[in-house]
Amino acid sequence: MEKEKSPGFVSGFIFKIIAIIAMTCDHVGVFTYGMPGLETLTTILRSIGRIALPMFIFLIAEGVRYTKNEKKYLLRLGILALAFLVGQLFIYFVDKSNAMTSPIVDLFTVAITLMLLKRKDKWSFFAVIPISIVILNFVVFCLENNSNFNGSFFPFFLRQDYPLFSLLLGLAFYYSKAIGISILKLNQNTEALTATSYVQVAQNILSAIFVVVLSITFYVSLVIFNISYSVIDVQFYAAFAALPILFYSGKRGYNKKWFQYGCYIYVPLHLVIIFLIFILL
Repeated sequence: MEKEKSPGFVSGFIFKIIAIIAMTCDHVGVFTYGMPGLETLTTILRSIGRIALPMFIFLIAEGVRYTKNEKKYLLRLGILALAFLVGQLFIYFVDKSNAMTSPIVDLFTVAITLMLLKRKDKWSFFAVIPISIVILNFVVFCLENNSNFNGSFFPFFLRQDYPLFSLLLGLAFYYSKAIGISILKLNQNTEALTATSYVQVAQNILSAIFVVVLSITFYVSLVIFNISYSVIDVQFYAAFAALPILFYSGKRGYNKKWFQYGCYIYVPLHLVIIFLIFILL
């Protein structure tokens, strides 16, 4: 039997490396923001960083789809969110002007929502809770940026970095496979339906389209509603996350334990290290 060709060359390992590099660039850009003479560097770093969130959400959707232990998966994300919170609070208590929101809250919320919807039983109804929190987060976000509304009752360390945008991305990525299979069924091509590569290609194309459309829509909505946002000038670059997604192989690639847990440790640790470096400069 002829070996099935891989639909892409970007394994899960490469995908994570790209996302981590983009995230690091973005967070360095957070600390160079407003520094005299570093405006161009900040713009470049934050532009590169726009692809990080869509890529991490794509990985969350893949993780939820294929995990065999949902409780363990959520526990790891919960520990990561807690570790990131510690880093946030450390930075805030050292420098009160740095009240950073957490993209990990976005990822954790998306994971919980998708896991509940995946169950397709009575527990799926409870997905309304995280969805309602996201909507509340979005409403507070909009009110604060368009009026004198005081949303201090919603602490910064519990807020999503990209309310609604991240959830819509998560839903789009998660259901892209099912939509892709439905499209292939329309062609009545049995070979395509049974070949993993065909399904993966369909999923990749749909996910790439979703990230482009949602990224541009989010950017345009910020402009139209005159919402002040630190990355408004570069937010549309999030659409470039479509490139690694388009060439995603669906294969895990290198996945040793040290790398898995190293990624979890790196997320909060790099933030504190970058902060300390800029404090010492």
